[in-house]
Amino acid sequence: MRSFIVTIADFTIYLFTAAANAQPSRQQITVPTPHGPILVENFGNCENATCPAVVILSGSMGSRALVYDEIGRKFRAAGLNAYLVHVLSADDLDAIGTASNAQARIAYYARRLPE
Repeated sequence: MRSFIVTIADFTIYLFTAAANAQPSRQQITVPTPHGPILVENFGNCENATCPAVVILSGSMGSRALVYDEIGRKFRAAGLNAYLVHVLSADDLDAIGTASNAQARIAYYARRLPE
């Protein structure tokens, strides 16, 4: 639990630093964590001088769905900075995608969750 809190704190600090330097186009940021790097995509800063931020976590299919581009654009249009956090790695997505059934996916998540 402590490592999770430290990871979130590190991510938050990094996120605000990245937000200050964000460009209008979508950018990729790699955030180091105790369990390996996490990819974060920034959908661009909003039109205001300062903006609240929204952290988007992907669903069970990961961040590949094109709907995330639309979600990012809508948040930006609403005056929010939006960040898509790729919590699932490519290996995670492969393991989930090739699992034989829901029980196998649940078992994978149960093994992976502590990290």
